[in-house]
Amino acid sequence: SPQEVFVAGADGSVAQLLGDYDAGFVPAARSSVSAELFALHGTGAGSTLDVWAVGQQSTVLRRQGGGSFDPLNAGISATLTDVWAGSPSHVWLVGADGGAWKYDGRSFSYLPAPVRELRRIYGALDAGVWAVGGAGAVLFHP
Repeated sequence: SPQEVFVAGADGSVAQLLGDYDAGFVPAARSSVSAELFALHGTGAGSTLDVWAVGQQSTVLRRQGGGSFDPLNAGISATLTDVWAGSPSHVWLVGADGGAWKYDGRSFSYLPAPVRELRRIYGALDAGVWAVGGAGAVLFHP
């Protein structure tokens, strides 16, 4: 629905579209970080909405339901360039160090990649994830 459209950007800001598209975006619940955010992705709707945002300085933010965007200590020390969430317990992050991190609902696990930088990731719950990166790399994980 239109109420579940978000955008992320500089200084840790996230905005949400409220009402119809003519009303425009308004600041969503503000996060406590000031890092630039590069990507966000969500799954679910309404009270089950789970939105993730990632960016500079190892920033990982998560908003569950209608709450605030809360920082997670993911134990990652890399600029994160993209996030894909298939469900609240099936979330993937990629970053500038060429690695990927998978969240299983409790913790993150690191998967090294054979390239220097991964830039984007997308997937499907039953079909795995695809990541693209530097030097034309295209990677798949089942």
